[in-house]
Amino acid sequence: MKKYLSICGYLIIFLIILTGCSTETNEKELKVEKEFKIVKDDSSETSPFGISGEGIDYIIKGLKSGKYEISFYSKEYENGKFVEEHKIYSSTLDTDDKELPIGIYQESKIVRFFIDPNSVASISKDVTLDFFNNSTKDILLSTLEKEKELTLGDEVPIAVFSSNNDGAISSVDIDEGYKPSLNEKDLVVFMKCELIN
Repeated sequence: MKKYLSICGYLIIFLIILTGCSTETNEKELKVEKEFKIVKDDSSETSPFGISGEGIDYIIKGLKSGKYEISFYSKEYENGKFVEEHKIYSSTLDTDDKELPIGIYQESKIVRFFIDPNSVASISKDVTLDFFNNSTKDILLSTLEKEKELTLGDEVPIAVFSSNNDGAISSVDIDEGYKPSLNEKDLVVFMKCELIN
């Protein structure tokens, strides 16, 4: 009887360990499926989007095949304090394991967003923001400098437009997320990508 109980005990412990390992493997696989990267595109000096203004091109890599909701919005800060949020653009995209180029450019009072300019389903959007009302003011653009690994649903700052009425404008390091700066004004552009199905 003792032998029988010992065997049952070992069997139960084995099954618990086996189930735990299986769950951990599934969680790791799910995490990998939810991760993607955004990389600064320095491949050419001219934008593939054909825009000459101040801006940045990125490539989104590692999105698995599926339908995604991609959103761009900005948050305005004055002297390090949040002022308001602007919804800029939201779209549903079908991807098939490809790289997805995106671009953000500022020309005068307009911010231009581009997604996948070389495909039939390319998207472009112009947005006029009050932040740029005084187009004679110097504007400094800060961008991601390193490849950044993200999880679907994460909010990631991808560009910061900064200005000061007097004095120098400081660049903003957004590789570890946005932290309020010493600039008089910052307009932080965020991107969020979520899997629909």
